[in-house]
Amino acid sequence: MKNYSQKTVLKAIKDSRGLMQIVADRLGCEWHTAERYILKWTATQGAMQAEEERMKDFARSRLFQLIEENDGHTIRWYLSRKAKDRGFGDEMKHEHGGTVKIQ
Repeated sequence: MKNYSQKTVLKAIKDSRGLMQIVADRLGCEWHTAERYILKWTATQGAMQAEEERMKDFARSRLFQLIEENDGHTIRWYLSRKAKDRGFGDEMKHEHGGTVKIQ
């Protein structure tokens, strides 16, 4: 089994978008081996998390780009998640002040 240094693993993580398979391919090992090396050091764990966060930011920027381009599906999806307090959402709420009989 090959031993990877922390520096080598950090280099493999850089620009991986937080995808374990990309890291494994760059290291030339299996997915689980790459995961084990990432979990071995605090620095590699942090680098992987930073890559994942960077990818989330990128995805959000694309989401907002689609909204700015008036993509109706994306607008409805966003409002259903982020504007529930304004009446948008996947669930309908019904308030009833009386008694309901079910027969």
